[in-house]
Amino acid sequence: MEFNQEVIDFFVKKCLDENINEWNELLDRGEIEGLSTVELNSFMEYIRDQGMAVETDGPSGEKERALMVKDDLQIRNMAKQDN
Repeated sequence: MEFNQEVIDFFVKKCLDENINEWNELLDRGEIEGLSTVELNSFMEYIRDQGMAVETDGPSGEKERALMVKDDLQIRNMAKQDN
């Protein structure tokens, strides 16, 4: 599946480098930076569905979604493919 390189780079920077893993916070920050939140959401669902990340409860409990990345190397490699 193809995703906008800016979305992948944003995810690597925010989630992997800065350790932000709350689903809604990632979407909010993406929107502030002018990214398509629909595409960012699709990318997060894709890496979850591919087994690169697991969806968990956020720090505030089960009403919050978060991602626990299992395969950051594979996600980082996705970011490098188009650079």
